[in-house]
Amino acid sequence: MPGVEGVATRRSALIGFASGFVVQRRAWASPSFDAYAGKASNRIRFERPKEWTTAVDRVYDADASVSYGGNTISLIGNFKSVDTIAVRVERASRTAVEAGKRGDATGVAEALTAAERDAVANGGLVGVIGGVEGGQTGTIGFDLDPTVTMREDGVSGRRYFTYAYETKVCRGSIDEEGLGGTRTCVGPKGDVLPIIERKNACVVTFVGDRVVKLHASAVTSRFNEPEVQEIMNRAVETFTLDVV
Repeated sequence: MPGVEGVATRRSALIGFASGFVVQRRAWASPSFDAYAGKASNRIRFERPKEWTTAVDRVYDADASVSYGGNTISLIGNFKSVDTIAVRVERASRTAVEAGKRGDATGVAEALTAAERDAVANGGLVGVIGGVEGGQTGTIGFDLDPTVTMREDGVSGRRYFTYAYETKVCRGSIDEEGLGGTRTCVGPKGDVLPIIERKNACVVTFVGDRVVKLHASAVTSRFNEPEVQEIMNRAVETFTLDVV
């Protein structure tokens, strides 16, 4: 990626849960990659696995993010195992934008995840993840990794901020036993469902009051596999945006 200078080098500890979030260099079948070639490829660039399926493909349009929830530009993945890479354009809070202008990577990560972290701390982020039980499905755990990085394009001066987090998601009703008790995930027949843990790696850049985000995600057990780590890190490391 010509002209890119990094606060952290490309292959450094880009994203780093101590449990093994960073790629472990050992023998495995490295996947084949292609450059993203979707409808927004005149603006957005990153590398993706050749064999992955495209589910969403739209042109880049920053104004589309005016509506609540933002706009998904691209969604690709291995949908059998629910490994995904998405590119979205969303409104950014003033706090996030100002942190970006300062080059404050920690501030950017904290601002962009503040709503999720606060909601989970106060009882669960309900209704964010679509589910089956009357809107009660959602995220009940959110752990922001303290390792964050910034890289800066040496030509354009555009800054890219990288952060990671882990979520715990319930696909049923969220039940809590007693005040401050243990949260469980309950299915439609009253059976206890497993809580799904996912690792997420994000790289973001700002365009005015918009944030353009590449979000790579997989269930924790798969993200810890070297091949999947390589895919997610590759997408995050190679993401660039060509917008003035």
